[in-house]
Amino acid sequence: VRNDRDSTYWVISRSSGTNTFEMRHLTASETPTVTTYSGGQTLDSLTNGEGYIKIGPADTTGGNTGNRPMAVVIPGPPKNSIDLYTFNDSTGVMKFERTLDLGAAPPKAYGVEFSPDGNNLYVTMLADTNSDGSQKGSSYILKYDLTQSDSLLASSRTVVDSSTTRQYGSVQIGPDGRVYVAIKGSSTLGVIENPNGGLLDSLRFNPEGQTLGGKTSQLGLPNLVTNFNEPSSGPG
Repeated sequence: VRNDRDSTYWVISRSSGTNTFEMRHLTASETPTVTTYSGGQTLDSLTNGEGYIKIGPADTTGGNTGNRPMAVVIPGPPKNSIDLYTFNDSTGVMKFERTLDLGAAPPKAYGVEFSPDGNNLYVTMLADTNSDGSQKGSSYILKYDLTQSDSLLASSRTVVDSSTTRQYGSVQIGPDGRVYVAIKGSSTLGVIENPNGGLLDSLRFNPEGQTLGGKTSQLGLPNLVTNFNEPSSGPG
């Protein structure tokens, strides 16, 4: 994560078998400053540790203080969940907020991304596979309303799309404010056109929204240094 207030970077990692994060502050100094934080669920298996860590562009407390929403995917079996945090890209302070229960696995939680305004969370679920590698069951793109209280968060789930032929992988917000979705074996990326959504702006998903110029997608998308110097306000 880049902090453009002082042109430094944060590298966040998680220790296996624990609920402890390590934050390395990369500055002009040859030796980074290292701090730790413990909070959220403990990872007690290799499968639990396979999930993405994603930091959103929205300042959750306003005032341009650098408090960013952060999500950690914890795939099953036996169940899928996401731990939600706040991370300050100026101070490196992390705070655990709550856990989102995604239900039983399979399907298996995989990708995660925030909407530009930080109010919605998008999650992809990988379908199980048969012995020949073919898809077994449905793969999903889900949306959760983060403005809901803890008791209503899981029930705010909206199915953006489900497919028995498309396997949805990583999700990544683009500089245009749209959310891009990797589709295994496809010559295109899926695109959520209006991830902020709203009552007067119904959600639009196009599974062929972005051509790959003759290339074929796998489940992943490129790793990018998160930079919030010019946060997107959404498409348009």
